Amino acid sequence: TPKNNLDNPSIKSYPSKQFALRGGLYIFRSDSNSEDLEGFAGAGLHDSIPLVKNHKENIDYSNEPLMNDDELRKKLMVGVAKIGSVVEELMGGFPQDIEGCYKDGVFYVVQARPQV
Repeated sequence: TPKNNLDNPSIKSYPSKQFALRGGLYIFRSDSNSEDLEGFAGAGLHDSIPLVKNHKENIDYSNEPLMNDDELRKKLMVGVAKIGSVVEELMGGFPQDIEGCYKDGVFYVVQARPQV
C-alpha cells in the first residue's frame, strides 16, 4: 500500500495453508547467535517441541470472517497499514519486520526489527 493511501490497502494474497497442527502447548527455542550478523534480520525459530501430541486438521477458510466480512477485512488491513507506517517512522524510517496480533478490536505490536 502506498504510504499516501493507507486508507485503501489492497490484498495481494489470501491464507493458503491446507492444514494446521492442533494440540498446543509448545516449547519454542530460538537461536539469537545470528542476530549480530550483517544482513541477518533476527533470531529465527530454532526448534519447536510439542508437549501434547498434535493432530493434523484440514483448514476451511470459507467461513472465516476475514474472507467474508468486507468491513472487518478493511478495518484490519487499514489498521495494519497504519501501524506499519507509524512503526517504520518511529524506527528511523527504515522498513520493519513487525509481529503483532489483534484481539477484541485492539491491535498489539509484539516486536519489530529492521528488514534486511
